[in-house]
Amino acid sequence: MLKFTILGKPVPYVRMTQKTKWYDNAQRYLAYQEFVRVSFTLAFKKLPRKLQKELINALYYRVNVYVYLKSVLCKDYICSCGRAWKTQKTENIICPQCRESQPLRYALPAVRGDADNYLKSIIDGIFGGKSSLLGNDKQVIDKSVSIHGTQGDERVEAMLCPSELLFDEQMKLLRRRYGN
Repeated sequence: MLKFTILGKPVPYVRMTQKTKWYDNAQRYLAYQEFVRVSFTLAFKKLPRKLQKELINALYYRVNVYVYLKSVLCKDYICSCGRAWKTQKTENIICPQCRESQPLRYALPAVRGDADNYLKSIIDGIFGGKSSLLGNDKQVIDKSVSIHGTQGDERVEAMLCPSELLFDEQMKLLRRRYGN
């Protein structure tokens, strides 16, 4: 298993054609993809040789991605008394009707990529290109992504594990064992 962190603001996947790959957002995505590849390669080289060989020789992979985006302060508040209001304040938020103090609320930014597109950009960075240490992204048979808010630095934490293809007999056994 290999866990690594990609520091900086994550860039979601951008669909490209021959013409649009020269646009700014496509160039930013391609630069981020190279940054992911370098981050992965540096983490890979720190692994013991035995684990490196295990990853390289794996037929299939499982990828888990955790995206951390900078949280923004909410401006909409709803009190327990039912009153809703907007405020620009960043401290001492008090309901105008019942005078009850309200805690600060944070949310994910409204303008952000889809979770699937963040996942695709990380997988493309790890498996894409001629300089990839591993095969291609068709070998990824299990993947997950989640987006979280943070008050700290924006980043992506990724985990890559060798995986096995489960055949029908193995799936039947698992279903029988776990009742699904």
